[in-house]
Amino acid sequence: MLTGCGSDDDDGGDSGTTNDDLQNALASIVSDPDGPVGVITVVDTGDEVSVHTAGTVSVDSSEAPGSGDHMRIASLAKAFTAAVAYTLVEDGVLSLDDTVGKWRPDLPAAWKDITLAEVMNHTGGVPDFGGNPAFGEAVGESPTVAPEPTAIVAFAGQGVDFPAGSKYQYSNTGPFVTGLIIESATGMPFREVLGQQVLDPLGMKDTTLPANDDPTVPAPTFAGYDPGEDGEPEDVTEVVNFGGWAWSSGGIVSTPDDLTKFVQGYVGGDLITGATRDAQFEFFGEGNSEPRGPGDNRVGKGMFEYTTRCGTVYGHSGSVFGYTQYMAASEDGTKSVTFTINTQYGDELLPKIRAAEELAICEAFGK
Repeated sequence: MLTGCGSDDDDGGDSGTTNDDLQNALASIVSDPDGPVGVITVVDTGDEVSVHTAGTVSVDSSEAPGSGDHMRIASLAKAFTAAVAYTLVEDGVLSLDDTVGKWRPDLPAAWKDITLAEVMNHTGGVPDFGGNPAFGEAVGESPTVAPEPTAIVAFAGQGVDFPAGSKYQYSNTGPFVTGLIIESATGMPFREVLGQQVLDPLGMKDTTLPANDDPTVPAPTFAGYDPGEDGEPEDVTEVVNFGGWAWSSGGIVSTPDDLTKFVQGYVGGDLITGATRDAQFEFFGEGNSEPRGPGDNRVGKGMFEYTTRCGTVYGHSGSVFGYTQYMAASEDGTKSVTFTINTQYGDELLPKIRAAEELAICEAFGK
């Protein structure tokens, strides 16, 4: 059963009972000086799906965000890339112990002994290409048309930040390396493998990885905004083609409905089984997703564990110009939460975001 909870300026109609604490938290996020134009969270209890919103889908609309609206999903894409890798491990095409050098000898020699598992859980020491000022300059010079992924990876340099396996350091380069390994192992473009291994099996018809020269986001659209220098929201939905510049690390476009399908299937075991799924659920205690998710965060390979006061869930968070994202599900995949605001979070807003995400998790668990 699907129930709907209205925006912060309506009473939710007759379509369901509003979780007052969650609804108030969403309204508080939108009314914050650093807040977004709109927010949407989809909560699946296993018996009922509820859509909670506050604010509007865009500055020139009175409509609330919808669960079928398209948006950039930021670093949630890293979980999609990991999902592809896991399915190929399950199929015997890849091993988590495979090295970068085995599949991509064209990448820096200093990376050759780093394993697929280490690039997936951010312990490989591969520098983040985003930390190179030249990368930002390149995006500024050609925001809507990106170079090939290998050219973007080159911004990470030739070395490592630390010996592989010695520490955790979140890096956008790791999913690029994973995507390049996937291409070499399959002989297919990553975009095609993503569809074949993940999107099609999970019935995700509204999810795409745009081409490196396609900055558009399909309609209906949950527009993304930047506060701008004067504090007035500036529409940045299609300013940067993240399908190219963020590729397998943050370039996917999806909808809340499709994210629910993905996180339930990815976490719940619809794509992988046995030893591969056991490896997916190996976590360690240092580090958190970016931005930090609700509760206590632990790191895995393409997935994080979030232990909250109402229960433990697994998923990923992310932020990109115009959006902040979160998705998580219970281990069996029956309970899930997706959460989106249409601006990139700031440190001042993050406590409210994390509190609202936890309230959504509590609703999913009936607590």
